[in-house]
Amino acid sequence: MKRHLRRLAGFARLGAAERGWFVLGWLLLGLGRAAVQLVAFKRLAPWLGQAAPPQRPLPLAADVQARAQRIGRLLRLAARHTPWGSNCFAQALAARWLLGLAGVPCSVCFGLRRDAAGAPLQAHAWVAAGSVAVCGGDGFAHFTPVGCFVSRRSQAPADSFLLRRLQLLRLLANKAPEPLPAPDAEDWSEIQRLAQQHRLEPLLHWQTTRQPAAFVVPPAIAAAWAQSFRAHAMRSLAWQGDLVAVQRVLQARGIPAVFLKGAFLATQSYPHAALRPLRDLDVLVPPAQAMAAFDALAEAGFTRLSIASGDPQAYHDLNKHLPPLLAPRGRSSVEVHRRLYVPEHGPAGRFEPSDDPGLWQRLVRRDLAGETIAFLSPTDLLLHLAIHALFDHRLDNGPLVLSDLAFLLQRETVDWPLFWQLAERGGYTTGCWQLLLLAERAHGPLPLLPPTPAAAGALAPEFVALAATLMLGELEQRGNVRLGAVVEGAGFGARLHLAAQRFFPPRRRLASIYPVAEDSPWILAWYPRHWWRLLTVRLPAYLAQRRGGPFRRTAAARARLDAWLAR
Repeated sequence: MKRHLRRLAGFARLGAAERGWFVLGWLLLGLGRAAVQLVAFKRLAPWLGQAAPPQRPLPLAADVQARAQRIGRLLRLAARHTPWGSNCFAQALAARWLLGLAGVPCSVCFGLRRDAAGAPLQAHAWVAAGSVAVCGGDGFAHFTPVGCFVSRRSQAPADSFLLRRLQLLRLLANKAPEPLPAPDAEDWSEIQRLAQQHRLEPLLHWQTTRQPAAFVVPPAIAAAWAQSFRAHAMRSLAWQGDLVAVQRVLQARGIPAVFLKGAFLATQSYPHAALRPLRDLDVLVPPAQAMAAFDALAEAGFTRLSIASGDPQAYHDLNKHLPPLLAPRGRSSVEVHRRLYVPEHGPAGRFEPSDDPGLWQRLVRRDLAGETIAFLSPTDLLLHLAIHALFDHRLDNGPLVLSDLAFLLQRETVDWPLFWQLAERGGYTTGCWQLLLLAERAHGPLPLLPPTPAAAGALAPEFVALAATLMLGELEQRGNVRLGAVVEGAGFGARLHLAAQRFFPPRRRLASIYPVAEDSPWILAWYPRHWWRLLTVRLPAYLAQRRGGPFRRTAAARARLDAWLAR
């Protein structure tokens, strides 16, 4: 009696949706058991899917894999509470039907094993969805597959969104730990579009011409990559000239300047500067001298961009850098940073490395274009790259960060005890380690040292799928994807509060967007302009993008990464 009461109590603790899946799974286990006993396999086979060569399923999006994990857990729970024997075949049938109802692509596999010479053959059935073992465990590791049936949904281009991104990442590193199908013409068109959008063409040219490519690249695309490499080789000379100009202006005013990320990586870590195209030149100065540095550059002929016309002081107070400036020859955008990280994008009271005097004492100086330029030390740069990509951008700044980490670690020496000490101060340890493991997975063995032997851990499969989705998202949708991730996870009250914040921003926030000072009596006149912009530009763009499948998938992935980082 007590055992039955415990079972009922456990059932009651399940959520309403879980109880529904549990009951349905329990019933389907009975149906599966009856089918195994009464129906010949050749009649059951069409219900399993399409026959396919035995192989591990392709990765799925993180939200789809999470759905498969929940279904597998509830089905295995239901199998323990059936009055009949629910063997592996009955479970495989029930899992196939449940996953089909949930819209999850899967593979139903059958295998054989002989434990010892003369021992009878053991047969087994299991179901896998992406990297998730839904039921039957990891049969690929313990049995020799002899048959496999793939749900027709997984053969359709339903998950081509993720597959094309994995194909591009494989080309980028020119290696992959798992096999992927070769891209077709439509795949190549999308791969090229993403490569162009994320500044990957020069590196793809370099990787695929120095060793056999993972896939045969179409001649037209190979030519486009070669042309992009040549163009960025010329542009690298231009931005190096702009960097020297910034250095000289700030040096003349006695303002210490440290150039961040791309400038060091392109000239010191990558084999050729063209392989690491820069979006802008980032220069860090002491916070108290940030406005003076901005004014000095403006006086030297660096001009404001129309997309950032807000009041510099208000912009300075709310952001990690001042509004971008365009170099006098119109070749490079320059951002003057007063700190390394966005305050609200990390844990409460997050550690800001630029406040630490040790960061300024550890600077390295390298010769570049006839000047001695200060950069972050390799240890500080490694931490900056990881935190900037994962915590500030939630990986939406592109897959170049994986190459950045790999080339930096291959060329420079990192003080690992110091690195993990700094990461621990900000609560970044787990995220940094996962990102480093992801870079190693893409580029091969790297000289990594885990925070502690016990904390080393393995690369989380969920993190891999999230990274592939977010790193190769649509750049023009990044702002709205961030908003969508917040909206999807918020209740009605939180959504109302978010809308109020958007429509009635504080005066300082409004001044950072529009050309009006925070203390100006005219600032109230800019609220109608702000509302008009929200209603006629921002809101229609958000709603139009939200209707697209890629937008919803990327927003869901960002929300899941937010939750993963908050654990």
